[in-house]
Amino acid sequence: MPAQPLTWTEMRARAHAFVADWRGETRERAEAQSFWNDWFNIFGISRRRFVTFEQQARRISTGGAGSLDAFWPAVVAIEHKSAGKDLDQAVGQALDYLGSVAEREMPKISRTIPVSGKEPSSMSWSLAPGRTAETSAHS
Repeated sequence: MPAQPLTWTEMRARAHAFVADWRGETRERAEAQSFWNDWFNIFGISRRRFVTFEQQARRISTGGAGSLDAFWPAVVAIEHKSAGKDLDQAVGQALDYLGSVAEREMPKISRTIPVSGKEPSSMSWSLAPGRTAETSAHS
C-alpha cells in the first residue's frame, strides 16, 4: 500500500525540526549528503529513489569534468556550498554543468536550482539565470 501524502501541517513540523537539527552546521562536504537526505524527508520523499549524489557532468565553459552535488533528472539540480560562500557563483556553477545534461533530463520547473550556503532556515532558489527567491522555514 503506498504511503499517504504528507499534510501541510506535517511538512511544516518536519521543516521546523529540520531547521533546529541543522542550525549552525557550516561544513559543506562533511554533512552535505545527510543535509539533503533530511531535506527531502521534509516532503516525505525518499532521496535514494529519485536523487543521485555527485551526478557526473561536464562544465560547458571549460569542458572540464565535475559533478552536480545532487540531481533528480527532469526535476531539480542542487549545488551545495559551505556557509558564507557566494551563492550566485554556485548557481552559475550548476548552470554550467546543466549545459551538459540531456534536454529530457533538464529540470523543468523554471530550471530550479536550490543552493544552500547559509543556515538551513533560508535557502536561495534560482528560478532562472539572474533571478533568485529567498525562502524561510520560519514562515
